[in-house]
Amino acid sequence: MTVVFHLNGKLVQLYKPDPLTTLLEFLRQRKLYGTRVSDGNGIFGCDIVTVVSWDHHANKPVYKSIGALHYPLVYCHGKQIFTVEGIGNKQMLHPIQEQFLNCESFQCGYCAGGFTMAMYTLLRKDSKPSEASIMEALDGNMCRCTAFHPIAAAVASFSSDIEDKEMPICTRKVPFHPENEPEFPAELKNVEVFDYEHEQISPENGKKLFGVKYFTPKTIEELKNTLKENKVNVKMISGASSHQLSTICDNSKANEYTLLSLNNVVELQISNMKEKHIELGSQLTYADVMEFFKGKTTKFAKKLVETLTMFRNTPLRNAETIGAGIAKRGDNDFNLILAAVNAKVQVLDSADNSVSEVSVVTHNKMMRILRYFRNFLNYSTIYINSQNKILIKYYISLHEINVSGKCLQNYQLTPYTPEQWAVHQKILVAYSLES
Repeated sequence: MTVVFHLNGKLVQLYKPDPLTTLLEFLRQRKLYGTRVSDGNGIFGCDIVTVVSWDHHANKPVYKSIGALHYPLVYCHGKQIFTVEGIGNKQMLHPIQEQFLNCESFQCGYCAGGFTMAMYTLLRKDSKPSEASIMEALDGNMCRCTAFHPIAAAVASFSSDIEDKEMPICTRKVPFHPENEPEFPAELKNVEVFDYEHEQISPENGKKLFGVKYFTPKTIEELKNTLKENKVNVKMISGASSHQLSTICDNSKANEYTLLSLNNVVELQISNMKEKHIELGSQLTYADVMEFFKGKTTKFAKKLVETLTMFRNTPLRNAETIGAGIAKRGDNDFNLILAAVNAKVQVLDSADNSVSEVSVVTHNKMMRILRYFRNFLNYSTIYINSQNKILIKYYISLHEINVSGKCLQNYQLTPYTPEQWAVHQKILVAYSLES
């Protein structure tokens, strides 16, 4: 019943923490102020930290840039967390920090922590990244002071394909040695997830203020059993984006909650290329979907990856799941792609164990109607499943891709220049099918 993780190289053990607490709130409690709030939506990238998990199939660590603002603290269980304070200090700067200093990259410094950690995550994955990889890694960071030129000069020094003459602002290079970086702790490799109940007690009279039951089912069967045993004020957690978990309290007058995390349900994390269709589990993140389609050579796959690159930004794509996206609203960019190829969604009704399939278009219309009746919270982090219906996976028919639509075409409606490569802008995308 203890949440265990490493924070900046130190073991942290928390006994039954409040599931509504975010990682950013916890960092504030630990006086680690380098991770900042910015706009409150995770768009500017000031809240980026590096989250490392262990992949048992590949037997190696997985590095992700994540926005701490929306990341539940309980998600840190079994992970390694780095903030800007944990990779360097006044006595010994990290090579990334030193290079930013050499190039005089920042003025007010408010965005510095986010840029540093986004670049740190990339270098832990690839010590000699390409220019394209750097552009993608920093698409969730914004700076309102420097016009990005000195920032670009600093990060370009770590690139494998940018010539020195292209970045005349800062000619000094600081070498990065990945072998000097901390390894993933062996004690975290086999940490098991668990369920627990958190209670908040009044310090004045000792009475219970509210309680939260937190469940982490590993299979669909466990999920159905949990729903049968807990039928009041049940809320499902899917991914980590859009709003803090404290919105649960703001949107309900009840003092008892049941939170179900869907992130560990195996059946919801599949990604398969079948003979006639593609299966995508509802708990895949947008980054997972991009990674799956990057290995495919079809026009549809290339256009899908290209479009998702302009969808949100890297930290949000690493955290938000496609299932939560469709529960939030039916008209986001990814769902428009699915609608264009007439994709289907498979929905499980845990009340009678029936499974139904509906088109994304029909499901989108249903989501719009349900929002008016508040059956779903309008946040992609959490959605209420008052009708016991669980989105399992998407079906994308290969016949629809090859016959109905040869290719997806996206249209960028906002100006974009190479100088803006580090800026994440809200891009409006329209989709059409080529005849």
